[in-house]
Amino acid sequence: MNQSNCMVAQSGGPTAAINASLAGVISGIKKSGKYDTCYGAINGILGILNERYLNLSQMIPDEKTLNRLKVTPAMYLGSCRHKLPDYKDDDSAYVFIFNQFAKLNIKAFFYIGGNDSMDTVLKLSDYAAKIKSDIRIIGVPKTIDNDLCMIDHTPGFGSAAKYIASTMLEIAHDTFIYAVKSVTIVEIMGRDAGWLTAASALARNDYNTAPHFIYLPEVAFDKEQFLTDIRNKLKTLNNVIVAVSEGIRDKNGDYITASKAVADQFGHQHVYPVRCIVSPFRIDPEHRVRQMYGWVSRHQQMADIADIWIYIIDKVFRGRLIRMGTRKKRHRHQTGADCSFYIQSVHHHSI
Repeated sequence: MNQSNCMVAQSGGPTAAINASLAGVISGIKKSGKYDTCYGAINGILGILNERYLNLSQMIPDEKTLNRLKVTPAMYLGSCRHKLPDYKDDDSAYVFIFNQFAKLNIKAFFYIGGNDSMDTVLKLSDYAAKIKSDIRIIGVPKTIDNDLCMIDHTPGFGSAAKYIASTMLEIAHDTFIYAVKSVTIVEIMGRDAGWLTAASALARNDYNTAPHFIYLPEVAFDKEQFLTDIRNKLKTLNNVIVAVSEGIRDKNGDYITASKAVADQFGHQHVYPVRCIVSPFRIDPEHRVRQMYGWVSRHQQMADIADIWIYIIDKVFRGRLIRMGTRKKRHRHQTGADCSFYIQSVHHHSI
């Protein structure tokens, strides 16, 4: 068989733009004329390990279907969070994957994802070099965190930032109608990068100065200074709104709300809801805050929304993603007072 085929998969968390990137890859493949069939692996790299594939050349045969894919929410091919072992320790998964590539005559593999997905791209690329395979391993960047290197900005960040700013302004509208003294903490995704939390500043306008405080993971967080800042601001304002990254750290570089005892397979520490910062002991924080400061503490969480709110994606940005998908090159990742206290979370599990 002289066919030359390719394969594409998606991994990590969804974004409002990830299917536009997939559409760009498919479009670019068709225009190149280099490949006979484009396969899609279901649920990321696990799709290859479980031999679960879609024939995308048949399923997306025309421009009309491709245009629908561009605006389809979630992830068309499904996702996974699977960490490949180091092939020097155990190469069995790599042998199986490259045998699958040979079986299907795959000459190029596109993997759409964020940092952990690019870890997979790097490992497959290194293994391909070791066995002198001519299969091209290509990483297609995607993460709302905007923290991939060697790129101006990551697909997914723009729409997520727009959502964060819009939501922050609506929270301000909801908060300012009450005369009661209140503090609203909005937790925003960003374990190690503060781009999304910083984007909350876009909510500020001629009549709104919120968020009044923004805390990023790149700057050491001092719990006592935080409480002092809040008290001082409440002297001049009834309602204080704070944007806090889920990955804020203390002066020693330790996560304020993480457990070193609990981590995922990529080694990321489990980050607890940021409401825990108001409790010295992270036990019953609502009661602790009421006891220590006389503030009523409530926690509200909006999970997995900033990533996938397809309706807010900018048309110009979507077009940029589609064009990006058609021009992928091989990428190797280098890698006191009466006060109500509200805590809301614009949040998503780490990518």
